[in-house]
Amino acid sequence: MKRHQAGFSLLEILIAFVIMAMGLAVLYESSGSSLSAVGEAEKQVRAIQLAQSVISLRSVVPSAGWNDQGALEDMSWQVSSAPYALSTPNNFQLAWKVHRVQVIVHWQGLNGERDYQLTTLLPEASTP
Repeated sequence: MKRHQAGFSLLEILIAFVIMAMGLAVLYESSGSSLSAVGEAEKQVRAIQLAQSVISLRSVVPSAGWNDQGALEDMSWQVSSAPYALSTPNNFQLAWKVHRVQVIVHWQGLNGERDYQLTTLLPEASTP
């Protein structure tokens, strides 16, 4: 007489646990990578906001230029400027001078040193 077996064998349960453990390990690894990517993106957004804030400190640049540096939390920044020659049609003389202003923000990312550079043009302060 044959006995009809009901349920799973110990070997089948062990194989199911191994497959489940491998799946959970892959899920854990992918969620960890996602979290670190979110952290890097957040730092980049902070760097962009810091660079924009530094640019907004001045609406005009002194004729001697603008060179400064500083730090905020885990980020450092430096700003520099230089006169910028605008090309105009028919060599038309402009009534104002402009400076090319560059802000560079540095921070330590997961894969080493990172930086963000923002460049814009600002008018030179008029002399009385």
